[in-house]
Amino acid sequence: MSNSFITNKNKYLSDIINGILPKTNAVDFLVGYFYCSGYKQLSDQLKDKHVRILVGLDIDIKMTTSLFKSDVQERNDKELVNAVAKIKALLKSNILPKDYLCDLITVIKADALSGYEIHTINQLTLKDAASLPQKITPEYIARIVSSQNKVDDGEETLIMSEELQ
Repeated sequence: MSNSFITNKNKYLSDIINGILPKTNAVDFLVGYFYCSGYKQLSDQLKDKHVRILVGLDIDIKMTTSLFKSDVQERNDKELVNAVAKIKALLKSNILPKDYLCDLITVIKADALSGYEIHTINQLTLKDAASLPQKITPEYIARIVSSQNKVDDGEETLIMSEELQ
């Protein structure tokens, strides 16, 4: 890892970075400002890299969509769709209470369950469906629904964060 700083005085920063990227699996950027125009010059070579970016002063708001949307997000979206389909199938089977399953669909659609809980739902078979309320309790689901309603009503502030992978 080099500790030297690269500026646009002698060469363009994008030329230097594009020369380094094929030789590495990970890259860390420390920048004062972060805008679409600069990122677009590097984006093709950053697709398969572990990227960390520390922005000191300002970030182009349009960047958040492209930064946080990834294959991981698409895979997570598919897992949520599969979980909703699984719960809808359980609704038809009448194995579990309808209210519980409807609330469960609500929190899945709100992306309010952990990846582990979504995985638990997706691995569920009709044979072991009766054990679901022990793994994801009705009380837990009710607390999530209650919190969502408070946020929707403006009584609470929801703070979200996301980790770049």
